[in-house]
Amino acid sequence: MHPLSGTGGSTGGSILNTEPTGGVVRRGRRRLASLGPLGLIALSVVLLDHATKILVVARMSRGSTVPILGDYFRLVYVRNSGAAFGLFRDSGTPLVFISIAASALVLLYLLAVPPERVLGRRALALVLGGAVGNMLDRIFRGGEVIDFIEMGIGRGLR
Repeated sequence: MHPLSGTGGSTGGSILNTEPTGGVVRRGRRRLASLGPLGLIALSVVLLDHATKILVVARMSRGSTVPILGDYFRLVYVRNSGAAFGLFRDSGTPLVFISIAASALVLLYLLAVPPERVLGRRALALVLGGAVGNMLDRIFRGGEVIDFIEMGIGRGLR
């Protein structure tokens, strides 16, 4: 008996139908085809992330601040050698591998979400673009990420 089918042979009744017109292959092709626009979203985020970081490095000095909406929204040029919110500062190489793994996990999750969940997939494409942008920063900027957006409620809550 074939392990993935209900028959003794390789035809008919298979759980994983590999025929070109079969359900699993058709769904797989539809998911891959729907990744095109999501790839463009993720790539756009990576490019925008890179362009804005080039501007920050060229126009601001480290630690400088540009208030946009008072204390609520400011541009602050910081080189972050840690994880989110500066945790695990100067961790270097392990964070590069964590960034690669996080990007891969977001991509795998994106592949698992059905194409009908359009908003969820678009949101994941945005997250993927940000993760890849930060991963590239870590790889090409000596383990650091350029951060420049700071939001908070007054001086006490940042």
